[in-house]
Amino acid sequence: MDAVLAEATIHQRRQALHRITKGLGLQDAYDTTLNRIRQQGGSKSRLGMDALMWISHCERPLRSQDLCHALGVELGAEDFSIHNVPSIRTVLGYTLGLAIIDEKESTLRLLHFTLQEYLAQNPTLFVTAHSMMAEICLTYLNSRSIRALRLNLDPHGRYSIRFLRSSGPDDALRETPFLEYATCFWGDHATSGVTEPVKSLALRLLDGYENHVSAAVLWGKRISKGYWYDGVQGITGLHCIAFFGIVEIASTMLGRKGWQVNGRDSKSRTPLMWAVEYENIRMVELFLEQEDIEPDTVIKDGRTVFSFAAELGNEDAVKLLLGRRDINPNSKDKNCRTPLSFAAERGQEGVVNLLLERGDVDPNSSDHNGRTPFSFAAQRFRELNSFQDFFSLPPRYEGVMKQLLEQGGDPNSPDSNGRTLLSFAAGKGGEGLVKLLLGRGDVDPNSSDSSGRTPLSFAAEYGQETVVRLLLELGDVDPNLSDNTGRTPLSFAAEYGQEDVVKLLLGRGDVDPNSSDNNGQTPLSRATKWGQEGVLKLLLERRDANPDSPNSNDQKPKSYPIMKDREVVGRSLSGSRIPDCESSEAADRIPTSVTGGNVSLGEVTDPFTLTEYSPLRIIGGPSLGAFISCPVVSGTHLGHPLRLIQSPQDQSYSLSDPPAAISTSGSSSAFPFFLRSLILFTFLFLALIICDGYGDSLELLQAIHPAWP
Repeated sequence: MDAVLAEATIHQRRQALHRITKGLGLQDAYDTTLNRIRQQGGSKSRLGMDALMWISHCERPLRSQDLCHALGVELGAEDFSIHNVPSIRTVLGYTLGLAIIDEKESTLRLLHFTLQEYLAQNPTLFVTAHSMMAEICLTYLNSRSIRALRLNLDPHGRYSIRFLRSSGPDDALRETPFLEYATCFWGDHATSGVTEPVKSLALRLLDGYENHVSAAVLWGKRISKGYWYDGVQGITGLHCIAFFGIVEIASTMLGRKGWQVNGRDSKSRTPLMWAVEYENIRMVELFLEQEDIEPDTVIKDGRTVFSFAAELGNEDAVKLLLGRRDINPNSKDKNCRTPLSFAAERGQEGVVNLLLERGDVDPNSSDHNGRTPFSFAAQRFRELNSFQDFFSLPPRYEGVMKQLLEQGGDPNSPDSNGRTLLSFAAGKGGEGLVKLLLGRGDVDPNSSDSSGRTPLSFAAEYGQETVVRLLLELGDVDPNLSDNTGRTPLSFAAEYGQEDVVKLLLGRGDVDPNSSDNNGQTPLSRATKWGQEGVLKLLLERRDANPDSPNSNDQKPKSYPIMKDREVVGRSLSGSRIPDCESSEAADRIPTSVTGGNVSLGEVTDPFTLTEYSPLRIIGGPSLGAFISCPVVSGTHLGHPLRLIQSPQDQSYSLSDPPAAISTSGSSSAFPFFLRSLILFTFLFLALIICDGYGDSLELLQAIHPAWP
């Protein structure tokens, strides 16, 4: 608005307003507003610009108290004064509206995203923003009031910070709101600009860091993400700088005497281990350059830094460590597990490849339980595969499997449930791995687990069409092989609606569509029970699929709700034998009770034919009367009108005359239906107009049609 009012004439103001609304004049508006902020003079100008610097360059959204306490820090001061903290209202006022509070998130943000873009395009506004912010954070952390915080341990080994009236760490953070941000992000700002003041303040903080409150806050709020009550002791300055990865500061620290490069925290992790874990490769290089470094020392449970690097998939660190002579790539932990074993279990394909390329790494080394790297990878593959409906399986596991198989891994080793690698690969749809396994010649494609299920059974259940095709192309795979409950691959595919797999199986001449399990359930009955309409169509198109096959509870597929509620249920006309409507056979097959199906305007929709298991539904809901026609193979209708009478008691429909007594009455019953419906609704319309009042109208409707609601 000020940019608009700064124009001299109405025309110029209109042009300025037009440019702003179109986003073309925002830069001029921002220029003008920033100039006005600078012109405020004194501390007002400084607070306004510093607030914009913090909001636009912060590592996470700032709360009001974060910003106010940051602005209250005086560079070079030995202590922090609470009386120097401005109010948020004052700060926002000095930004002239360019900074606001996001009410939804309770954090500060810039007025508009275009302002963030504007500031990014004008870096000269805040040339040394990050180094200044790092200096402010470090000044705050080195202040007497923050150093006065005492870090204690309770009887359970958890951190307890006592400050003034504080009873715990969260209370301390509430009383010192800038402590969390300053601790967690000073290093991020410092990496963008390490000045001499920043280095000096950092060295002061890191000296004796294990006793500084920052050690607990860094662990609890940044590293363990909130689980800081299970705190780690012994976090030294080298651990901290290894986490942030600031080589310039770390080099100065290591150049001084007194730093233990192999010092351990309470979990026995060295600074080198921290650098590997948090993937600061330059710090790894720096630590490995130290003469007194012990890279192959045991960290925990007999494991070395190299073992952890392999498990984490830190390929750069693995390469650096393998390049040293004092690293044992076959080192074993207390359970005799090797780095290759951990890398294989985690699916770290790159690390596995690096290790197997060496001639001195044993690919089949076993632990105390006789488990090899391949068996660990296979188990993890199986575990992830069991959750494949919820999580996508990382493809890197297939690469690990292939590499280890080439090195002598046993593909037929079963898990505790008797499932082999092929079984899991088939269910997951790992086409490449399945091809590799089937091409070996020593893998049984019909291997069954403890429940009797084969790889084909799992592939069919999960709809892995390509894998099903690969298995069926083998001459020795039995598609009708049932499990311990009598269920075949077709049964599983039908229940889960895997239409492509069902079509593939039915396309073979040796698959039985009527195979029943131990409960008498057929593929058709399972598809019907679970509402798999696409599978129903595929099965009903076959001449040999029997919809009258009862299960152990004497239920037939036609008794399930989907067969009653479907608009179209029946056999396809293609290749089916339809009885003549005038024959006694037809009379026996036409239903005497009609409760669902598809009858529209008196005609049955092609290409379906009505049978005794094809219930009907009159489209449009209850009516005074309706007609259906008996279809023939040609798709036309002989026109046998059957009057349906609705029962007021159970809302069912029944035929007005015995089917055998019905005579031919033309080529179609559609016209009588239209004619009678037209007359009926015309009469009802006139009656509603003539009758006086809703009650009389309802009484008339109920008199004509007793079932009217």
